[in-house]
Amino acid sequence: MNPDFIAGLQVTGLGMGLVFLTLILIMLVIVALGRVFPPKKEEAALAESDAPSIQASPAPATGSVASDTDEVAAIALAIAVARNAARTVRAPAASQPEPDIDYENITGEVISVIRVEPGPSNWGQRGRINALS
Repeated sequence: MNPDFIAGLQVTGLGMGLVFLTLILIMLVIVALGRVFPPKKEEAALAESDAPSIQASPAPATGSVASDTDEVAAIALAIAVARNAARTVRAPAASQPEPDIDYENITGEVISVIRVEPGPSNWGQRGRINALS
């Protein structure tokens, strides 16, 4: 095998190993910080109280088609209400009003941007001359 190819494989393996070791190290730091600074009990209790409570009802002993459709309708209604409640809790970014910008008070200077058309450049021409000679 070509020694350059083997060296390339070694460098690639070393680089990938370093990346994964760094990721594992970051993971361990995050876990350690999570154990050193656990979430407060009040925040956990508050998060649990904000969550909608879902109560399961026991299944009827004899199932009929009418009661099954009623249960399906009740489940669909509960899902729709929960989704609507979750949607009203967080406001999407698009519904926020755009900030008023006072362009008169923006400091800085006006810069003219010129367009450089692609074409033969001195650099490219010199490269062709060097390649031909």
